[in-house]
Amino acid sequence: MMKAWFLPLLCVALWPGVASAQLGSDPAVFFKPGPTAPAALPADRLYPGGTQMLFSFFSVGGAPDEKRPVDDAYVSQSLERYRKSGLRVVGPQYELNSRLLEDARKHGLKAFYTIRYGRDRLFHDKEPAVIDPVEVYDTISKEVKAAAGNEEIAAWYLQPEELRPWRKNEMAFLEAASKAIREADPQKRPLWLYDPAHANSKRMASIAPFVDYLGKGLYTNYAGKKEERVWVRWSMEEEREAIRLANASAVPLAVPEMYHDKRHTPLTPEEIAALPTWVRHDVYLSLISGAKGVVVFSMRQRPSLPPEAWEAYYTAYTGVARELLEGRELGKVFLFGEPRSGVSVEVVEGPATVSLLYPSGGVKEPRQYPSVAHADIAYGADRYLFLVNSAAQPVEVAVGGLPYAAVEAEPLFHKEAAFPVGEGEFTVALAPLEVRAYRLSRRTP
Repeated sequence: MMKAWFLPLLCVALWPGVASAQLGSDPAVFFKPGPTAPAALPADRLYPGGTQMLFSFFSVGGAPDEKRPVDDAYVSQSLERYRKSGLRVVGPQYELNSRLLEDARKHGLKAFYTIRYGRDRLFHDKEPAVIDPVEVYDTISKEVKAAAGNEEIAAWYLQPEELRPWRKNEMAFLEAASKAIREADPQKRPLWLYDPAHANSKRMASIAPFVDYLGKGLYTNYAGKKEERVWVRWSMEEEREAIRLANASAVPLAVPEMYHDKRHTPLTPEEIAALPTWVRHDVYLSLISGAKGVVVFSMRQRPSLPPEAWEAYYTAYTGVARELLEGRELGKVFLFGEPRSGVSVEVVEGPATVSLLYPSGGVKEPRQYPSVAHADIAYGADRYLFLVNSAAQPVEVAVGGLPYAAVEAEPLFHKEAAFPVGEGEFTVALAPLEVRAYRLSRRTP
């Protein structure tokens, strides 16, 4: 199923007339049932070992300054609000990791537990760190065995982060650490090591064989791509390509931002107002580009992020989390649904393409992408259509290729009534960076 997901999901606009040619498609073929979440997989385990999509936050309850004393009341308040927001997994927690299992148990959450070897910047000193792979294996194995019996642990997180493939000592560390974690954990829970935002497929391909999740920073604003948010698609494509290059089975993650770098210009009121739109665009574009989980960086309340901006971020992310984890559980559509290509999406008004330039990631010449990305996914008896406009201008698209007079389209994210698609096609107006989704079900005569 993992391999099937890596089929291209983002389609360019089709030539005029293609949609019309498909008006007579057979409803029985179009609505051939898709897969659903396997009953044999446990509902309380994370994908791929279970049916639950990973959606978590770094540093829940973290103070603005890691060196400040931990405020127990604030941590407890943050975790309780977090649980009530529909989240199920907490962390990674950095300086709060030593109390994470107790916190998770107290608040009925699962933990993204950190295995830390040495100092966080161990491999970034001027002189390369000398490591003994056998000592690394023994040390980490002992730490994992001491914690592995805790049912609160949903996944492992490894530090130091941002390992560099061109440093032999860092790769020797990763190989030994990964082996130790996998062999010491009888439950074989997934392992993740964070990669930096500028990491490309070649760099991540060296990491992919040793982890179960592959995820790099998806910090669109921090990366200077506030006006080129299609960078999200590039980022996920690089993760998927890294997995392909390595012939690995790692699951791609989206790691979007919830912070503001103090070295950058403070957020304007207009930018704060745009945060909900930015969040939804970035998360859903990452999902239809192949992400199988989301870990937000981070809930720490940094001084450079005004309280109203923090609140806007948190509300937007938890709103998306509810859509993916509760109700229709759209996360399962992305995890287990079957990508199909019968639905066409053609831009009929507005820009058909958007451009990306990202020299530090290897995109040294402008690269063109469709302005509207879409995913056509069969899950159970229904088809799901997700649309994301990455243009800074309104775009109208014609959705076609549907069976004649046999489809009802139900908007999922907007308070609009379901409507029949009588002629096999309908149009959708998308505001700048807007996300829309539809459940396409079969109409009965």
